[in-house]
Amino acid sequence: MTSTQIMLAQATPPGGVILRVRNQPGSLFGATIEGIDGPNVTLEFSSNGTSGWNAFPPPVALSTETYLRLTRTDTSSAVSTIRLTAPTGITALTDGNGYLSIEGLTPVPTGAQHTALAGRVMTLEAGSGGSGGGGSSAPPALQQGQGLAVAVTGTMTVRQINTLYAQWPSTVSAAPTVVDQIIVGGALFDENNVTYLYLSSEGGATVADLLSEATFTKDSTNTYINIPPTLMGVQSEQLTIEFAAPLSVRTYATQNAAASRMRTRYAGGATGSSVDIALRAAPGLAAPGPISPMSMPVVFTPSATDYDRRHSYTELVVPPGAAPYLRVWDSPGGQWYRLTLTAET
Repeated sequence: MTSTQIMLAQATPPGGVILRVRNQPGSLFGATIEGIDGPNVTLEFSSNGTSGWNAFPPPVALSTETYLRLTRTDTSSAVSTIRLTAPTGITALTDGNGYLSIEGLTPVPTGAQHTALAGRVMTLEAGSGGSGGGGSSAPPALQQGQGLAVAVTGTMTVRQINTLYAQWPSTVSAAPTVVDQIIVGGALFDENNVTYLYLSSEGGATVADLLSEATFTKDSTNTYINIPPTLMGVQSEQLTIEFAAPLSVRTYATQNAAASRMRTRYAGGATGSSVDIALRAAPGLAAPGPISPMSMPVVFTPSATDYDRRHSYTELVVPPGAAPYLRVWDSPGGQWYRLTLTAET
Protein backbone atom coordinates (compact mmCIF):
# COMPACT_ATOMS: atom_id res chain seq x y z
CA MET A 1 0.00 0.00 0.00
CA THR A 2 1.08 3.58 -0.67
CA SER A 3 -0.05 6.86 0.90
CA THR A 4 -1.39 9.63 -1.30
CA GLN A 5 -3.90 12.46 -1.14
CA ILE A 6 -6.69 14.26 -2.99
CA MET A 7 -6.80 18.07 -2.72
CA LEU A 8 -9.72 20.46 -3.09
CA ALA A 9 -8.53 24.06 -3.29
CA GLN A 10 -11.99 25.64 -3.34
CA ALA A 11 -15.65 25.02 -2.62
CA THR A 12 -17.30 22.50 -4.92
CA PRO A 13 -20.11 23.53 -7.30
CA PRO A 14 -23.75 22.82 -6.34
CA GLY A 15 -24.26 19.07 -6.32
CA GLY A 16 -20.64 18.39 -5.41
CA VAL A 17 -17.99 16.58 -7.44
CA ILE A 18 -19.00 13.05 -8.52
CA LEU A 19 -16.23 10.48 -9.08
CA ARG A 20 -16.67 6.95 -10.38
CA VAL A 21 -14.84 4.14 -8.55
CA ARG A 22 -14.28 1.22 -10.92
CA ASN A 23 -12.69 -2.19 -10.41
CA GLN A 24 -9.92 -1.79 -12.95
CA PRO A 25 -6.19 -0.98 -12.97
CA GLY A 26 -5.38 2.63 -12.16
CA SER A 27 -8.62 3.43 -10.34
CA LEU A 28 -9.35 4.15 -6.67
CA PHE A 29 -10.86 0.68 -6.21
CA GLY A 30 -9.24 -0.92 -3.16
CA ALA A 31 -8.14 2.39 -1.60
CA THR A 32 -9.04 3.44 1.94
CA ILE A 33 -9.84 7.08 2.81
CA GLU A 34 -8.08 7.60 6.16
CA GLY A 35 -9.07 11.17 7.05
CA ILE A 36 -9.53 14.80 5.99
CA ASP A 37 -7.28 17.75 6.86
CA GLY A 38 -8.34 21.37 6.45
CA PRO A 39 -11.91 22.49 5.62
CA ASN A 40 -14.36 19.61 5.89
CA VAL A 41 -15.36 17.59 2.83
CA THR A 42 -18.51 15.43 2.99
CA LEU A 43 -18.11 11.95 1.48
CA GLU A 44 -21.25 10.33 0.02
CA PHE A 45 -21.76 7.14 -1.98
CA SER A 46 -24.37 6.00 -4.51
CA SER A 47 -24.71 2.86 -6.63
CA ASN A 48 -25.87 4.80 -9.72
CA GLY A 49 -24.42 8.31 -9.34
CA THR A 50 -27.82 10.04 -9.40
CA SER A 51 -29.80 9.05 -6.30
CA GLY A 52 -29.62 7.14 -3.01
CA TRP A 53 -26.62 9.06 -1.63
CA ASN A 54 -25.37 7.92 1.80
CA ALA A 55 -22.72 9.79 3.81
CA PHE A 56 -19.82 7.93 5.45
CA PRO A 57 -17.08 9.64 7.50
CA PRO A 58 -13.47 8.36 7.27
CA PRO A 59 -12.04 5.82 7.53
CA VAL A 60 -13.91 4.20 4.65
CA ALA A 61 -12.70 1.52 2.21
CA LEU A 62 -13.50 1.80 -1.51
CA SER A 63 -13.95 -1.95 -1.91
CA THR A 64 -16.97 -1.99 -4.25
CA GLU A 65 -17.76 -0.31 -7.57
CA THR A 66 -19.65 2.85 -6.70
CA TYR A 67 -19.92 6.60 -7.22
CA LEU A 68 -18.24 8.95 -4.73
CA ARG A 69 -19.53 12.50 -4.25
CA LEU A 70 -17.25 15.11 -2.63
CA THR A 71 -18.94 18.25 -1.24
CA ARG A 72 -17.06 21.18 0.24
CA THR A 73 -19.01 24.32 1.28
CA ASP A 74 -16.09 26.26 2.77
CA THR A 75 -15.20 29.18 0.46
CA SER A 76 -11.84 30.06 2.02
CA SER A 77 -8.51 29.67 0.21
CA ALA A 78 -7.43 26.86 2.54
CA VAL A 79 -6.87 23.50 0.86
CA SER A 80 -8.86 20.43 1.91
CA THR A 81 -6.63 17.33 1.87
CA ILE A 82 -8.23 13.88 1.72
CA ARG A 83 -5.66 11.34 2.91
CA LEU A 84 -5.89 7.79 1.58
CA THR A 85 -3.90 4.62 1.14
CA ALA A 86 -4.03 2.97 -2.25
CA PRO A 87 -2.80 -0.32 -3.77
CA THR A 88 0.79 -0.19 -4.96
CA GLY A 89 -0.40 -0.94 -8.50
CA ILE A 90 -2.25 2.38 -8.83
CA THR A 91 -1.20 4.61 -11.75
CA ALA A 92 -1.31 8.39 -11.64
CA LEU A 93 -0.03 11.62 -13.14
CA THR A 94 1.16 14.72 -11.31
CA ASP A 95 0.73 18.23 -12.65
CA GLY A 96 4.05 19.53 -11.31
CA ASN A 97 2.44 21.23 -8.31
CA GLY A 98 1.84 18.14 -6.20
CA TYR A 99 -1.72 17.47 -7.34
CA LEU A 100 -2.34 13.82 -8.12
CA SER A 101 -4.58 12.92 -11.07
CA ILE A 102 -5.92 9.37 -10.81
CA GLU A 103 -8.02 7.59 -13.46
CA GLY A 104 -11.03 7.43 -11.15
CA LEU A 105 -10.99 11.21 -10.58
CA THR A 106 -11.26 12.42 -14.18
CA PRO A 107 -14.35 12.64 -16.41
CA VAL A 108 -12.60 10.68 -19.19
CA PRO A 109 -11.66 6.99 -19.17
CA THR A 110 -8.99 6.72 -21.87
CA GLY A 111 -5.32 7.62 -21.75
CA ALA A 112 -5.47 10.05 -24.68
CA GLN A 113 -8.41 11.98 -23.25
CA HIS A 114 -6.80 11.98 -19.79
CA THR A 115 -3.66 13.52 -21.27
CA ALA A 116 -5.73 16.14 -23.10
CA LEU A 117 -7.49 17.10 -19.86
CA ALA A 118 -4.20 17.32 -17.97
CA GLY A 119 -2.86 19.64 -20.68
CA ARG A 120 -5.94 21.83 -20.46
CA VAL A 121 -5.52 22.18 -16.68
CA MET A 122 -1.88 23.21 -17.15
CA THR A 123 -2.95 25.83 -19.72
CA LEU A 124 -5.52 27.25 -17.33
CA GLU A 125 -2.98 27.41 -14.51
CA ALA A 126 -0.47 29.22 -16.74
CA GLY A 127 -3.14 31.73 -17.75
CA SER A 128 -3.91 32.53 -14.10
CA GLY A 129 -0.27 33.36 -13.31
CA GLY A 130 0.68 30.06 -11.71
CA SER A 131 4.28 30.42 -12.85
CA GLY A 132 6.27 33.59 -12.27
CA GLY A 133 3.32 35.79 -11.35
CA GLY A 134 0.31 36.26 -9.11
CA GLY A 135 -2.80 34.14 -8.94
CA SER A 136 -3.54 30.60 -7.86
CA SER A 137 -1.90 27.48 -9.25
CA ALA A 138 -4.65 25.14 -7.99
CA PRO A 139 -6.52 23.16 -10.65
CA PRO A 140 -10.16 24.19 -11.17
CA ALA A 141 -12.90 22.08 -9.62
CA LEU A 142 -15.01 19.63 -11.58
CA GLN A 143 -18.76 20.09 -11.88
CA GLN A 144 -21.61 17.76 -12.87
CA GLY A 145 -23.78 19.13 -15.66
CA GLN A 146 -27.55 18.99 -15.83
CA GLY A 147 -27.81 16.76 -18.90
CA LEU A 148 -30.88 16.18 -21.04
CA ALA A 149 -34.16 14.48 -20.14
CA VAL A 150 -37.54 13.73 -21.68
CA ALA A 151 -40.53 15.07 -19.73
CA VAL A 152 -43.25 12.43 -20.12
CA THR A 153 -46.93 12.82 -19.25
CA GLY A 154 -50.22 11.09 -19.91
CA THR A 155 -51.32 7.47 -19.60
CA MET A 156 -48.60 4.91 -18.95
CA THR A 157 -48.68 1.65 -20.92
CA VAL A 158 -46.19 -1.23 -20.81
CA ARG A 159 -45.35 -2.17 -24.41
CA GLN A 160 -43.05 -4.63 -26.14
CA ILE A 161 -40.49 -2.66 -28.14
CA ASN A 162 -37.57 -3.46 -30.42
CA THR A 163 -35.77 -0.10 -30.59
CA LEU A 164 -35.49 3.12 -28.59
CA TYR A 165 -34.72 6.42 -30.31
CA ALA A 166 -33.78 9.82 -28.92
CA GLN A 167 -33.85 12.58 -31.54
CA TRP A 168 -32.95 16.25 -31.45
CA PRO A 169 -35.25 18.34 -33.72
CA SER A 170 -33.63 20.90 -36.01
CA THR A 171 -35.89 23.54 -34.44
CA VAL A 172 -34.29 23.19 -31.00
CA SER A 173 -31.56 25.73 -30.23
CA ALA A 174 -30.23 24.32 -26.92
CA ALA A 175 -26.47 23.74 -26.83
CA PRO A 176 -25.16 20.14 -27.09
CA THR A 177 -23.87 18.47 -23.93
CA VAL A 178 -21.10 15.92 -23.25
CA VAL A 179 -22.94 12.87 -21.86
CA ASP A 180 -21.49 9.96 -19.86
CA GLN A 181 -24.64 8.07 -18.78
CA ILE A 182 -27.97 7.07 -20.38
CA ILE A 183 -30.80 6.35 -17.93
CA VAL A 184 -33.81 4.42 -19.25
CA GLY A 185 -36.77 4.56 -16.84
CA GLY A 186 -39.14 1.65 -16.40
CA ALA A 187 -36.99 -0.89 -18.27
CA LEU A 188 -34.51 -3.48 -17.01
CA PHE A 189 -31.89 -4.92 -19.38
CA ASP A 190 -28.13 -5.42 -19.78
CA GLU A 191 -25.53 -5.74 -22.55
CA ASN A 192 -26.85 -9.20 -23.46
CA ASN A 193 -30.18 -7.65 -24.47
CA VAL A 194 -28.68 -4.89 -26.66
CA THR A 195 -27.62 -5.42 -30.28
CA TYR A 196 -26.75 -1.83 -31.24
CA LEU A 197 -26.05 1.35 -29.28
CA TYR A 198 -24.88 4.25 -31.43
CA LEU A 199 -25.20 7.93 -32.31
CA SER A 200 -25.93 8.77 -35.94
CA SER A 201 -25.81 11.96 -38.02
CA GLU A 202 -28.71 13.52 -39.89
CA GLY A 203 -27.49 11.66 -42.99
CA GLY A 204 -27.74 8.30 -41.18
CA ALA A 205 -24.00 7.63 -40.80
CA THR A 206 -22.67 6.46 -37.42
CA VAL A 207 -21.03 9.27 -35.45
CA ALA A 208 -20.15 7.15 -32.39
CA ASP A 209 -20.49 3.38 -31.85
CA LEU A 210 -20.94 3.17 -28.06
CA LEU A 211 -21.85 -0.47 -27.32
CA SER A 212 -18.31 -1.87 -27.14
CA GLU A 213 -17.31 0.61 -24.40
CA ALA A 214 -20.63 0.72 -22.51
CA THR A 215 -21.24 -0.81 -19.06
CA PHE A 216 -24.71 -1.56 -17.69
CA THR A 217 -26.11 -1.35 -14.15
CA LYS A 218 -29.70 -1.32 -12.88
CA ASP A 219 -31.83 -0.91 -9.80
CA SER A 220 -35.44 -1.99 -9.19
CA THR A 221 -36.91 0.24 -11.95
CA ASN A 222 -34.19 1.81 -14.12
CA THR A 223 -31.27 0.77 -16.32
CA TYR A 224 -28.08 2.87 -16.28
CA ILE A 225 -25.79 2.73 -19.33
CA ASN A 226 -22.35 4.23 -18.67
CA ILE A 227 -20.57 5.37 -21.84
CA PRO A 228 -17.37 7.28 -22.70
CA PRO A 229 -18.00 11.07 -22.63
CA THR A 230 -19.85 11.72 -25.90
CA LEU A 231 -21.16 14.96 -27.39
CA MET A 232 -24.96 14.71 -27.78
CA GLY A 233 -27.71 17.14 -28.65
CA VAL A 234 -26.41 18.21 -32.07
CA GLN A 235 -29.44 19.10 -34.18
CA SER A 236 -30.94 16.29 -36.29
CA GLU A 237 -28.75 13.60 -34.72
CA GLN A 238 -30.23 10.43 -33.24
CA LEU A 239 -29.30 8.09 -30.38
CA THR A 240 -30.41 4.50 -31.06
CA ILE A 241 -30.67 1.51 -28.69
CA GLU A 242 -31.69 -1.66 -30.55
CA PHE A 243 -32.62 -4.82 -28.64
CA ALA A 244 -31.96 -8.44 -29.60
CA ALA A 245 -35.57 -9.37 -28.77
CA PRO A 246 -38.71 -7.35 -27.85
CA LEU A 247 -38.39 -5.81 -24.40
CA SER A 248 -41.07 -4.59 -21.94
CA VAL A 249 -40.79 -0.81 -21.48
CA ARG A 250 -43.11 1.74 -19.86
CA THR A 251 -44.37 4.19 -22.49
CA TYR A 252 -46.41 7.37 -22.11
CA ALA A 253 -49.04 9.09 -24.23
CA THR A 254 -47.28 12.45 -24.61
CA GLN A 255 -44.05 14.30 -23.88
CA ASN A 256 -42.90 17.86 -23.42
CA ALA A 257 -40.43 18.22 -26.29
CA ALA A 258 -39.83 21.94 -25.67
CA ALA A 259 -38.78 21.35 -22.06
CA SER A 260 -36.79 18.21 -22.78
CA ARG A 261 -34.89 19.65 -25.78
CA MET A 262 -35.22 16.27 -27.48
CA ARG A 263 -37.90 13.78 -28.47
CA THR A 264 -38.32 10.00 -28.38
CA ARG A 265 -40.24 7.41 -30.30
CA TYR A 266 -40.29 3.63 -30.23
CA ALA A 267 -40.60 0.76 -32.68
CA GLY A 268 -42.77 -2.33 -32.45
CA GLY A 269 -46.01 -0.64 -31.36
CA ALA A 270 -48.29 2.32 -31.92
CA THR A 271 -46.35 5.43 -32.91
CA GLY A 272 -46.33 8.65 -30.93
CA SER A 273 -45.61 7.33 -27.44
CA SER A 274 -42.69 8.49 -25.31
CA VAL A 275 -40.18 6.64 -23.14
CA ASP A 276 -38.63 8.07 -19.98
CA ILE A 277 -34.99 8.71 -20.98
CA ALA A 278 -32.42 10.93 -19.23
CA LEU A 279 -28.90 11.66 -20.46
CA ARG A 280 -26.57 12.63 -17.61
CA ALA A 281 -23.98 15.26 -18.44
CA ALA A 282 -20.36 14.32 -17.78
CA PRO A 283 -18.32 16.38 -15.28
CA GLY A 284 -16.50 19.31 -16.85
CA LEU A 285 -14.13 22.06 -15.77
CA ALA A 286 -15.90 24.80 -13.82
CA ALA A 287 -13.48 27.49 -14.98
CA PRO A 288 -13.59 28.76 -18.59
CA GLY A 289 -10.73 27.62 -20.76
CA PRO A 290 -9.55 26.61 -24.23
CA ILE A 291 -11.73 24.55 -26.56
CA SER A 292 -10.95 20.90 -25.95
CA PRO A 293 -10.00 18.41 -28.71
CA MET A 294 -13.36 16.74 -28.07
CA SER A 295 -15.06 19.91 -29.30
CA MET A 296 -12.79 20.88 -32.19
CA PRO A 297 -10.21 18.55 -33.80
CA VAL A 298 -6.80 19.87 -34.86
CA VAL A 299 -5.55 18.36 -38.16
CA PHE A 300 -2.56 18.87 -40.44
CA THR A 301 -4.55 18.36 -43.65
CA PRO A 302 -8.21 19.28 -44.19
CA SER A 303 -10.82 16.54 -43.87
CA ALA A 304 -12.61 15.29 -46.95
CA THR A 305 -16.19 16.32 -47.68
CA ASP A 306 -18.51 13.41 -46.87
CA TYR A 307 -22.02 12.81 -45.64
CA ASP A 308 -21.25 11.86 -42.03
CA ARG A 309 -19.97 15.30 -41.02
CA ARG A 310 -22.05 16.85 -38.28
CA HIS A 311 -23.95 20.03 -38.96
CA SER A 312 -21.59 22.95 -38.16
CA TYR A 313 -18.64 20.55 -37.72
CA THR A 314 -15.54 22.69 -37.04
CA GLU A 315 -11.84 21.87 -37.29
CA LEU A 316 -8.56 23.77 -36.99
CA VAL A 317 -6.17 23.02 -39.87
CA VAL A 318 -2.47 23.58 -39.11
CA PRO A 319 -0.60 22.89 -42.38
CA PRO A 320 3.19 22.70 -42.00
CA GLY A 321 4.86 25.94 -43.09
CA ALA A 322 1.59 27.80 -43.75
CA ALA A 323 -0.91 29.91 -41.82
CA PRO A 324 -3.50 27.89 -39.83
CA TYR A 325 -7.19 28.28 -40.61
CA LEU A 326 -10.60 27.33 -39.24
CA ARG A 327 -13.02 25.30 -41.36
CA VAL A 328 -16.78 24.92 -40.74
CA TRP A 329 -18.90 22.36 -42.60
CA ASP A 330 -22.45 23.53 -43.34
CA SER A 331 -24.30 20.21 -43.71
CA PRO A 332 -27.65 21.39 -45.12
CA GLY A 333 -25.86 23.41 -47.80
CA GLY A 334 -23.02 20.93 -48.29
CA GLN A 335 -20.33 23.61 -48.18
CA TRP A 336 -17.05 24.24 -46.32
CA TYR A 337 -16.32 27.78 -45.05
CA ARG A 338 -12.82 28.94 -44.16
CA LEU A 339 -11.34 31.60 -41.89
CA THR A 340 -7.58 32.10 -42.29
CA LEU A 341 -5.67 33.18 -39.18
CA THR A 342 -3.03 35.92 -39.23
CA ALA A 343 0.06 36.24 -37.05
CA GLU A 344 -0.07 38.60 -34.08
CA THR A 345 2.20 41.64 -34.20
